[in-house]
Amino acid sequence: MPVWVAAIVGVALCLFETLMLQILQIGDFALQLWLPLTLWLAMRKDWASSALALAFLFFPIEWCAGGRLGLVSFGLLLPFTLVRLSGLSVGAASFMTHVMMGGAAAVLHVLSMVLLLVVFDPESAIIPAILWSLWKSALAGAIVTPIFLRGMVRLEDWFLPRGRSMSGARGR
Repeated sequence: MPVWVAAIVGVALCLFETLMLQILQIGDFALQLWLPLTLWLAMRKDWASSALALAFLFFPIEWCAGGRLGLVSFGLLLPFTLVRLSGLSVGAASFMTHVMMGGAAAVLHVLSMVLLLVVFDPESAIIPAILWSLWKSALAGAIVTPIFLRGMVRLEDWFLPRGRSMSGARGR
């Protein structure tokens, strides 16, 4: 799938999640769709365009997440980098790998945000709230990531000929 389509999908998903959480009045429990999107971008074959797409998505993600500017984006850098270095691809990883990766990435995301706050604003009142959300983030990441990754592979199949997937998945 062209990276510009992935960026548009990312912005649409962030806006959709924000809208649904406002309508359903469950702002305390977020799906954090930007986390599986970050993992999917990290598992694509084309590293440069994936990194550029993630950089483009930082502002819409921050806008949808609310809170301090740069906090969520910084939290996404560690999972992106670690998954990129692992060499995993969407098609080669199993369902359970996606579940574990989603939960672990959510934990890394939260802990890296807390680390940033501890270093630059140790008196911050939101540190306990972010730490309390750790279990919710891990649960949401473990549930949403495999579904999201499978959906992105299907979407990618629409844009690329069979066998030419950028995510490493085989054409279906």
